[in-house]
Amino acid sequence: MAAILPTFAHGALQPTRPPDLLGALDGKEDHAMSDSPTLYTLPQAATALSCSVGALRKWLREGRLPPVKLGRAVRLRVADVERVAREGLPGLQKPA
Repeated sequence: MAAILPTFAHGALQPTRPPDLLGALDGKEDHAMSDSPTLYTLPQAATALSCSVGALRKWLREGRLPPVKLGRAVRLRVADVERVAREGLPGLQKPA
């Protein structure tokens, strides 16, 4: 399963999906991943929201942002970051 990672392109934050290497070898693309959410790293989400990584970590601990955990790595869905940019943070929730 290929990971979805955001990248910087021409100075603007552009979430992208890396090419499916196995699909590239046999000429077939993995369409199962096309409906998966694109993810930001914490520094990329902080840049998009004009805040610090520390603030994002605090909001994650408070349950105000839902994390996506990939092993030890923490990512944020692009849709969640866009929602926070558009509507602001939700109220405090007890972390799971």
